[in-house]
Amino acid sequence: MKWKGGIAFVLVATVGLVLVTAALARPSETARAVAPSECRSASFGVSAPLTGPAAFIGQEQLSWVQFAAQQYNRQFGSDYKIVQADTQLSASLARTVGRRLVSNSAIMGVVGPSTSQAVISSAGLFKVAGLAAV
Repeated sequence: MKWKGGIAFVLVATVGLVLVTAALARPSETARAVAPSECRSASFGVSAPLTGPAAFIGQEQLSWVQFAAQQYNRQFGSDYKIVQADTQLSASLARTVGRRLVSNSAIMGVVGPSTSQAVISSAGLFKVAGLAAV
């Protein structure tokens, strides 16, 4: 059971890293860098299989991201929100939901997708849009 604590720590640390990286990587409308302490609200996408035969994996990933955001918000007085993007474990659907995440100007970063094929199909979208992705 010790490994579960390690996994939880890694997931929470990863989401925290995405929050900080996204806050630093995406300039504001005035083209100046936004320090994490200045950014109090934004949205982060979670691209995962939330329905279908692999939903148990995606739902667990979503749960940990929501937990990390809740803990971060509580500790730093921020209001980060999570936007769900259901890939249903499909690479083509991952690209479609990736486009939806990129078109949402409130999203500063993405956790996921969950499979190599889905990453291949959507990572370019995130890169061009300047979104941090883990």
